[in-house]
Amino acid sequence: MLSVHRVMGSETEFGLSQPGNPGANPMRDSARVVDAYAGPRGLRSSQNFWDFATESPLADARGFFMNVADADISQLTHMPQESVEAQYLANVVTENGARYYVDHAHPEYSSPVLTPRDLVTFDRAGDLVALASVRRLEATDEPVNLYKNNTDSKGSSYGTHENYLVDRAVDFDDLVAGLIPFFISRQILCGSGRVGIGREGETAGFQISSRADFFEAQVGLETTLRRPIVNTRDEPHADPAKYRRLHVIIGDATMAEPATLVRFGSTSLVLGLIEAGLVPRLELADPMQALWDVSHDLSLSTKLPMSDGTSMTALEIQDTYYSPACSTPEMTQTPPRFSANGRDSSTAWPQTHAACPTPSTGLPNGCCSKATERRRTLIGTIRSSRSSTSNTTTFGPRRVCSTSLRKPTGSDG
Repeated sequence: MLSVHRVMGSETEFGLSQPGNPGANPMRDSARVVDAYAGPRGLRSSQNFWDFATESPLADARGFFMNVADADISQLTHMPQESVEAQYLANVVTENGARYYVDHAHPEYSSPVLTPRDLVTFDRAGDLVALASVRRLEATDEPVNLYKNNTDSKGSSYGTHENYLVDRAVDFDDLVAGLIPFFISRQILCGSGRVGIGREGETAGFQISSRADFFEAQVGLETTLRRPIVNTRDEPHADPAKYRRLHVIIGDATMAEPATLVRFGSTSLVLGLIEAGLVPRLELADPMQALWDVSHDLSLSTKLPMSDGTSMTALEIQDTYYSPACSTPEMTQTPPRFSANGRDSSTAWPQTHAACPTPSTGLPNGCCSKATERRRTLIGTIRSSRSSTSNTTTFGPRRVCSTSLRKPTGSDG
């Protein structure tokens, strides 16, 4: 049965700065951020609290382990106790079951494992957790600012990652083939936008994705250098004989709830198509160039060369994935409402498409207002569907703390 129901979770790496002190130690400030949230709530916060024994960040889905000596330090999820900076690796499990911790030089919020609709709530809860830290530190001599924007436009990028539990029986090469065209075109629906072209914003302009310019490879194990479209980290946090955890690093931090819903929901549906052997067979001639071209083209009219000699726009590629997802029996027979079985995401997917300009029309007058109105409609639909679970949608401090405890997703760089 094709459904968005699967174990999934999100991770947000926050950019950090200490106003007036560009030389501040980012690891120390990241630890202060986590402690500022944990301390007043009586939550335990230290590296020793977290068990790293089951983590294997250097295991590659292609069938090998990277040697620790060959790995960049950013690929490791823990730090030896004898290291001077190990004292700053704070970890805390928040009251809503998320993990809030120091991931090298930045604080990170890792959500509980959820459905796409829940993820919208818990992603926003993560923003409130970060805000609580900032407000707590405002009263100190060393206040900090946190940024959910993926890049400082000076060459640095911090990620927003996704995790999906996938059937181990699915060949990893099939995952790669099915996901690369989808991930490249997905940014037109859930990119957060960015001022500047290039890693350092060296060229004037606006682009669709805040992360696209930082990717250099189609497939790879790295997450902070030579970033790949499909990450091969094989660390399932589950029975490795039955499951793998797809660790997705090619995504933007989004503040718009519909974009978050579509990002997770549509990806889970595409994974269902791959698992069922129903995914369309598409292959781009030059995936890396296509990734950058899609992000830089605000008209969505760029024709991307395919390996068979044809060409498609990003919107046409998305439509090609959507068609089999919505034509399965369980999708055609389910009432069009925001429910837990996947109809919520399959409905939002084409509605978001409808807010996009077509290749023939480009960006007409009023396009932005139409997209804004479409998003308002979607937000209203989401809110109305949550009337029975209002305790998880009001983001005051007590509300965030009142949600049920759920298993954290684990640590990821």
